[in-house]
Amino acid sequence: MADSKIEIIMGRAGSGKTYRCLSAMAEKMKSAPLSNPLFIIVPEHETYRVERSLAEFMGEENGFGFVGAQVFGFRSLAMKANQSMGGNLPQSV
Repeated sequence: MADSKIEIIMGRAGSGKTYRCLSAMAEKMKSAPLSNPLFIIVPEHETYRVERSLAEFMGEENGFGFVGAQVFGFRSLAMKANQSMGGNLPQSV
């Protein structure tokens, strides 16, 4: 994973942050579908919308689907990281 990197994109609402990320992810998955997994981190309430948008970016020729990418909310990313490290988060009621 020598080519792994984190890129932080910041800007005001409507400035094209999500579009830029999704188009770059779709391009990468189309050109190298079995490369390293791609992650996008968004606010928890936006995960469903971003997953749908990413599927649309993939286009009909790719079945409107994707395998090499994951959309995480901040909470779900923390849980995934904790699980991968063998941790056990306390369950809230």
